[in-house]
Amino acid sequence: MRLMSVWMQDGRKEAVEGRMIVYQDTAQWSARRLARSWHMQSVAKPAEYAVSIRKKVNQKLGVSPGTFTSKLALLRDLQHKKRKAIAVTRAAKQRRIRLKLERHSKDIVQEVRGGPTYSSNIEDQDVELTTIPPPVPKPGPAGLDTTGKEFVFFDLETTGLERTSHIIQIAAVHTTGQFSTYVMPEKKMSLKASEITGVTVVGESMLVKGQTVTAVPIKSALTSFITFLQKCSPVILVGHNIESFDCKVLLHAIHSCGKMFEFQQNICGFLDTYKLLKEILPNMKSYKQENLVKDVIGESYMAHGALQDVLALQKLVNSVPLDQNIVNKYSFSYERAILAYNVSLNVASNIKSLQTMIDKKVMSQGVARKAAGSGLQLKHLRTVSKRNGLSGLRSLLSEVTNGQIRVTKSEKIICAIASYLLPDI
Repeated sequence: MRLMSVWMQDGRKEAVEGRMIVYQDTAQWSARRLARSWHMQSVAKPAEYAVSIRKKVNQKLGVSPGTFTSKLALLRDLQHKKRKAIAVTRAAKQRRIRLKLERHSKDIVQEVRGGPTYSSNIEDQDVELTTIPPPVPKPGPAGLDTTGKEFVFFDLETTGLERTSHIIQIAAVHTTGQFSTYVMPEKKMSLKASEITGVTVVGESMLVKGQTVTAVPIKSALTSFITFLQKCSPVILVGHNIESFDCKVLLHAIHSCGKMFEFQQNICGFLDTYKLLKEILPNMKSYKQENLVKDVIGESYMAHGALQDVLALQKLVNSVPLDQNIVNKYSFSYERAILAYNVSLNVASNIKSLQTMIDKKVMSQGVARKAAGSGLQLKHLRTVSKRNGLSGLRSLLSEVTNGQIRVTKSEKIICAIASYLLPDI
């Protein structure tokens, strides 16, 4: 009985093991068949195959996607196909190459500006420690929405034509009233300014065409001017040729007196009527304000008195048809005016160091002003030429920031500067 029992147990064991082998073979065959089927599907239709596999997996896990998930998956697939199709176009390849070159150019400029900061035995080397400043941000293109804003016409008379000249008269006009005050300058007036304006300063007195007038300190004058603007703030300050001159002189005075915050709270931008009227009134012989008033309105007035100038300008602008889009085109923000003012400060402080190169015709006045405005002085150009030669000067002068070239990309100008700084090349 015992032997028979053992024999029967062994028989059952062998039968079970045989059935398990059959099941394993069947499962492996089914898996291989299914894998071949999936492989053929993936090769033939990869997108449909991916969707089917995702559905099967989700169903098996009990998380079959709903309508929203299915739509989102389809959207993502379409977006991927679109990105892939765009990535292989000629324009996309050119863009990748351009971005790569820009990154490489930025790295080179950083190395040129920074100079050798680490290398073998650098402590034993004679390293030039002059720091090359990054480019000063330049103002972007003009353009400001002035719809519904109040316009205040203003004008300044100054001691000279420098952007740091002192103000001798401020005048402004609005539909609600007008403002005018003379200012006692702390800087001597140029003979040309006295001749044009008829203003002279004798001791503590100011005379206009020989008549004594009351003149106040600049801080008091600016305080009164800001108080006048508060009546209709925020305003657009309107003037003739103010972008290149009046704005910078006014901002210099306001900054010097510590009135920037108060001033900023009451204005939202500027409008230059010189550029505005050049587009509205093409083919005029002259765009000087005095000539425009005479040719358009048919009137003459005593020019170069701030109050007379703003009254005439207000009348001139009101006499021509204005298109809102053109007005917006030649208006610019307070922030843009500040950027332009900062550039002008750099020009004033750095241009003197480049004067020798201007005198020797190495660079023009315009190129020198660009270099000075970007923060460069002669010592910076010398340092870069000593560190990196012609290639360093090329990288520095042609550096691009916010889509704007720092100084120039002209190979002729860059080589002329390099020849002056490195006469042996």
